[in-house]
Amino acid sequence: MIRKTHVDSFKVVLLITLVVFITKHIQHLPWWFFLIPLLFVGILISHLEWEVPTFTIGFLSGFFIWLITNLYFELANQGKTLELMANFLSISRFLLLLLVGLVGGVTSGLALYTGKNIHQRFH
Repeated sequence: MIRKTHVDSFKVVLLITLVVFITKHIQHLPWWFFLIPLLFVGILISHLEWEVPTFTIGFLSGFFIWLITNLYFELANQGKTLELMANFLSISRFLLLLLVGLVGGVTSGLALYTGKNIHQRFH
């Protein structure tokens, strides 16, 4: 039996994915702009009273979105982008992918968690 928490979590993952891809396709925005809509998604989660572990769901969604996106660009550019960055930072490409995923995961998780807490504090 699928619990309501799992359904709500799946809805949030889809919403996060949609928001990130939409904001990343708008030209001339800084890389961190996707965090602002995610903050509002966190507020929406709290307003709708979805029982979702916001930081965990935000972290996992952000981690995998950033990881998959960077793997896509790695394949599209024949491995040149990650190789240049990895050489510049003196780390392996695999470690660079993990670090990029961690940045995306932590920032996404914190944005969702912050939005949820803002709504709870002022509601």
